[in-house]
Amino acid sequence: ERTGKPAYEVVDPSALAELPPPSPGDVFVDMEGDPYALGGTGLEYLFGAVTRDAGFTPFWAHSRAQEKRAFEEFIDFATAQLDADPDAHLFHYAPYEVTAVKRLAAVHGTREEAVDELLRSGRVVDLYAVVRKALRVGGRSYSIKHLEPLYMPEARAGDVTTAVSSIEAYEDYLTLREAGDLDGADEVLRGIADYNEYDCVSTQRLLEFLHRVREEEGIELAAPPEESDVDALVRRAEEDEAALRRAERAAEVAALVEPL
Repeated sequence: ERTGKPAYEVVDPSALAELPPPSPGDVFVDMEGDPYALGGTGLEYLFGAVTRDAGFTPFWAHSRAQEKRAFEEFIDFATAQLDADPDAHLFHYAPYEVTAVKRLAAVHGTREEAVDELLRSGRVVDLYAVVRKALRVGGRSYSIKHLEPLYMPEARAGDVTTAVSSIEAYEDYLTLREAGDLDGADEVLRGIADYNEYDCVSTQRLLEFLHRVREEEGIELAAPPEESDVDALVRRAEEDEAALRRAERAAEVAALVEPL
């Protein structure tokens, strides 16, 4: 059972008023990386996402080529979810995910336009930034694990309970795989997947908690801003430019593939 819930108070109601209302297509994501993998060059080895319809969807990578493929599948999955629900958003906690997807798009030279459009759309929400602005939390820690007693009924279980232990666990997985202990390696991956899924669900429950706090405090959702004529022109110009870049990229790929 949970004990020791941190005290909190609302210090900026506007941050809660600006929260997007929950929508069926919302995506809650968390990524796991190992800075020591691949000879110390690092690897983003798990892209996790939770949605209402699909539940938990993991995208795994154990090599640089697999990292590229998993990244593409993750971005395609998130984009499809948001395209299917115009009111949906992608939620994460802290800057790691946004920093990582920008870097991966550049390193692998793939999904750059999709990532750019996603980040400029205003539909990617960092709940860490919301919590830091909206609430003063007792203990002065804004780690999501410190906040979880407020809204998660059960404490984290298993061997993997922190970001550090997830890195250690993945290093154990690599060692077991190298030694040929595939059953042991698979068991470690299951523990990491459970940890990642918990993080995604925790982000989802945090959004629900913040809306409960907003309602209890009598804070109304802010009306969405109306798009000005200038903003509409800028948006259309950006959409046209993005479409042109996509067409140019498709032509480049076709030119490369045609002689094969």
